[in-house]
Amino acid sequence: MPLELNSGLVVAGAYAIKIRRTLFAQLSDRVKQDKEFSKEIARASAELNRVLYHVIVEELKSEKGDVIRVRVMYDLEGGRIDWHYDTLRVELFKRVPDEIVSEAVKKVIETKLAEVKALYATAEAVEEAEKALVKAPEAPSAAPLVQAVDLTNVLASAIPIGETLEGGLIFQLKDSKGNNVGIADLEKRGEASIAEAIVLLSPRETYRLYVKLSKDIHTYGEKPEELVEELKQAPIVKIDPEEAKNILKSKMELLI
Repeated sequence: MPLELNSGLVVAGAYAIKIRRTLFAQLSDRVKQDKEFSKEIARASAELNRVLYHVIVEELKSEKGDVIRVRVMYDLEGGRIDWHYDTLRVELFKRVPDEIVSEAVKKVIETKLAEVKALYATAEAVEEAEKALVKAPEAPSAAPLVQAVDLTNVLASAIPIGETLEGGLIFQLKDSKGNNVGIADLEKRGEASIAEAIVLLSPRETYRLYVKLSKDIHTYGEKPEELVEELKQAPIVKIDPEEAKNILKSKMELLI
């Protein structure tokens, strides 16, 4: 019986991360039984995300602050994830008629699908295919960078709390008094090491940090103080507390 992937509402600038994490969460039991299956999840999510890139970025010219929802059915047989692209539905929450969105989806499937499926035919091919797109995530354009937040005392230490299904690391962030102030998620994207952190200064003052790390993620497991120093230098964006809550929940769900 086909399964459905539903991304939920997500800002357009973060759809690729949400798609991959949703698929890992749905198939977590399979990954726990067979660690090698994580490669197939990475391959399949990368294939779908490339199709969505053509739709959302190239065809619809979506801004990173727009909100989207993606739904698509898929089969899991013989250790292979096959997307039912005829069921792909992309909802874009801005003033664009549904006819234009549907036409964009149809156009990409007709003109790009064969190319994408060939590009992501094997798990080994993913790394090369992704090199052109790999870069540190950018904050949604609707949220201005915050320059006045001093994280010197807010981020005092980082404690590793576990590995994720995707092979990443999760850290608990603490302030100079030992209070929990957030979570940092470290993961590999192609050749790059990326950290995303959610910092809570108060129930109504929440922030997101993105940074491309200078070392392999596992280095910070042994030297978490170096992670703290890099996070202090990262661009910081204020986000809605409810969004911060949802991001924290999704990160914790990926812990093995």
